[in-house]
Amino acid sequence: MKIKKAKVEYEVVTALLFPAILKLTETNQRGVANLRCSFVAVALERHRRDHGQWPDTLDALVPQYLSAVPKDPQDGKPLRYQRRTDGVVVYSLGPDATDDGGTIDRVKYLTKGTDQGVQLWDVSRRRQPAPRIPPTAKEEP
Repeated sequence: MKIKKAKVEYEVVTALLFPAILKLTETNQRGVANLRCSFVAVALERHRRDHGQWPDTLDALVPQYLSAVPKDPQDGKPLRYQRRTDGVVVYSLGPDATDDGGTIDRVKYLTKGTDQGVQLWDVSRRRQPAPRIPPTAKEEP
């Protein structure tokens, strides 16, 4: 009789903790992705300083700046890289596990349609005033 009761209690505890464990796994994946993107961002900046321009691909960073292009923890493929008119972005798939072209939202980073990553600007685009972030409903007077 006690065995059944213990089993039921175990199942309840497992059911209560399982969602939290999944959230921890997702949080860890985001942290690993951001850290890997940051490593690549440092290598990109070093390449830009040494060569005067951004590389065409992340493979150009190997082996001088990176031993290998880090893998995206979401799908195991190499991190994505995109050259833009104002700089570059290196990114991992976001929580929706789809490639959204390097769309990064630093405020609502869990929003569907966004990726995780780092954006670097061309030297001429640096030291600009930060865009104003609109207040949330709670912050308004």
